[in-house]
Amino acid sequence: MERERRETETAKEREKKEAEIAIAKEKEITEREKEITLREKEKEITAREKIASDNKNEAARQASSESRPASPASIQSSLNGLPHMPMEHFDDKTENIEVYLVRFEEVARYYGLPEEKWCFRISQCLRGKAYEVYSKLPSGQREDYAALKQALLIQ
Repeated sequence: MERERRETETAKEREKKEAEIAIAKEKEITEREKEITLREKEKEITAREKIASDNKNEAARQASSESRPASPASIQSSLNGLPHMPMEHFDDKTENIEVYLVRFEEVARYYGLPEEKWCFRISQCLRGKAYEVYSKLPSGQREDYAALKQALLIQ
């Protein structure tokens, strides 16, 4: 009888320790998820601030260039039919592709780039693995922004 009581106590202690370990693991996972979410939000805020800064700088540049002749970049843009759209290259080491695509779409809309030209324009900004994803798409999908975006997000 004493032996059964000890076994029962041992089993209860083991269950209690297992429950404590499970709770600790769950808390750790939750903390990691919070950190990841916070980092992603910080990157998105930084991207939005960058867009706002770029837009402000572009507006100032346009205001100062109204009294000057057209720049070579604007002449080139008018020749190939695409508006001049300053966009930094994507760096997968420092930036999240999802955040970059949001920024690209906002900038493209702001500068009036027709959606049928988005694939061509973003292909000029992609580097490394992201460009490999683009280059491996069949030619029909290289001109389909939704397909390209999906492929980049899956990578």
